[in-house]
Amino acid sequence: METVRKHKTFPYIDLTIRYNKHAVFLGIVIFFNLGGFYLLSGLPFDPTDIAVVLEFIYFVYILVTRRGRCAYRYRWAMLMPVVLMVSSAMMANYSYGQPLWLGLRAQRAWVMAFLMYFPVTKVMRRGEMSGRHILAMLDVVNTIYILLALLQYALGDSVQFMAVQASERYGSLRLYISLSFVLISYFIHLMRALQERKVRFGDIFFIVTTLFLHLSVVKGRMSIVCLLAGTGFAVLSIRFTVKKFFLVGGCFVAAIVFLLSDVGDDILSMVFNRGENLGGDTSAIRDIGREFFMEETFSDWKTALFGCGFANIEWPQTVTGIRYREGIYANDNGIFGLTFYYGLVFVVWVFAVYAEMLVKAWKSDRAIFFLLLADIIKVYTLYPLIYGENIAFVLVCCLLEYRIASEEGAVQREKTRFLSCTGRGAIIG
Repeated sequence: METVRKHKTFPYIDLTIRYNKHAVFLGIVIFFNLGGFYLLSGLPFDPTDIAVVLEFIYFVYILVTRRGRCAYRYRWAMLMPVVLMVSSAMMANYSYGQPLWLGLRAQRAWVMAFLMYFPVTKVMRRGEMSGRHILAMLDVVNTIYILLALLQYALGDSVQFMAVQASERYGSLRLYISLSFVLISYFIHLMRALQERKVRFGDIFFIVTTLFLHLSVVKGRMSIVCLLAGTGFAVLSIRFTVKKFFLVGGCFVAAIVFLLSDVGDDILSMVFNRGENLGGDTSAIRDIGREFFMEETFSDWKTALFGCGFANIEWPQTVTGIRYREGIYANDNGIFGLTFYYGLVFVVWVFAVYAEMLVKAWKSDRAIFFLLLADIIKVYTLYPLIYGENIAFVLVCCLLEYRIASEEGAVQREKTRFLSCTGRGAIIG
């Protein structure tokens, strides 16, 4: 483990690219998690399936070649998706007559991503990869990804080299790209910029580009609200300094300007339910969807506990049962859609995991704390990281676990040195 300083962000973050074969492999997995950065089109299969295959190979390889016991802090939390996958497939069979294999197959990416926790944690516990390696890898991968997204946005419809869904919102192009991994780098660099006297170019790059991507490229109202909320809480968390005074003042002015814009007005309309100002917005269909999902979920005790089952739209009866053709989608309704799929068992699991991680992160790493805080706020209309079909949430868990283990190791070494100096022994049992 590496020596850990006492402030509350990742002290071992280093923009120097450090070669590590495990981190490089994870970078390749992330590339395919994101559909090959939306550059691989026309393939006979989904690029994300390559990520699933790579994750499975890595899972088997590490657990076979690295024998011996390993302490997994989140062992049972990470195994829960396997249970939920099976229960939801059974409930879909109960609700729609959907074959079990269809329900299981449709959840392969989510479950396999979670199982990556075990090999990644094991190689980190063995000292073969550190938090610095993961963060350096994320910075490199995210930099390439951000530059590609910005280039596609600048080119607009004239040259479309990314196979990504696009539309128009607020009079300009909107790209439906995933920012799960970008957010990890954003909060790490945000907290470092806030806590250290010297502001580096890397910090400015990730802060500015992430805000721009949310506000001007993706333009998701709830994601913007959550990002700004997490950022605001992060700024307020640091002790009062001249830097904080100017930051708070600048944020206040920026917030006023933002709320006076079309995007800000739309967000206010969403928050205060001014539906008449939303035009062709999806708020109405989401309200219908939430009502439908809750009615179906709590129609009997079995569906209340375990949900109505994960829907695979390849099964005709399922398409009819979930009112898919009416424009009602679970992923537009956040926790309500997930409760419909998995029941209250899923809800309890999600909030229990986030509660434990938030408590640990507040004590050990504020960057992860504010990332998770922003993430849990958005569950009203969006899926949280814990239900992503990529390894973003797993990497957050591994980074937090590594930080806690590093701090515990530092405390243990201090105790050992103290007892050695006092002649009371050199080993703590």
